[in-house]
Amino acid sequence: MTVSQVEQLGSTSLLHGTVGPDIPFEMVGSGQKQVRGIDMVHLALPPEHLHCFDKDGLRL
Repeated sequence: MTVSQVEQLGSTSLLHGTVGPDIPFEMVGSGQKQVRGIDMVHLALPPEHLHCFDKDGLRL
C-alpha cells in the first residue's frame, strides 16, 4: 500500500492510500503509527477482518 495520508486518532491510526496502480484503500491500525504520506507499507490482512465496498460505497 502506498500511503497518501495518515490520521492519528489517539488509540488508532487511519491510513489512506492505494494498492496496485489505483485501487483506493484505507486501513485502521491500533496505536499511533510512524508512517507518513508517500511511505509504502506491506499488508497481510486476514479476510475475516476486511470490509470491502464497491465504487458506490455499497458493501460487497
